[in-house]
Amino acid sequence: MRLPSYGYTYRLSGHPFVEAVAWDNDTRSWTNNVIDEQAPEIVGADAGYLIQGAV
Repeated sequence: MRLPSYGYTYRLSGHPFVEAVAWDNDTRSWTNNVIDEQAPEIVGADAGYLIQGAV
């Protein structure tokens, strides 16, 4: 039995991309630059529901 899905998060191939570790003298800390590309998409809005006013 297949179940419908409300949405997906698509991510580009090869991401996240992490660059080499580098020392930052200003913060006296090691840093890593990270590049991530993703896109959340609602593809089956009929498969989800919203609960409002829950106590």
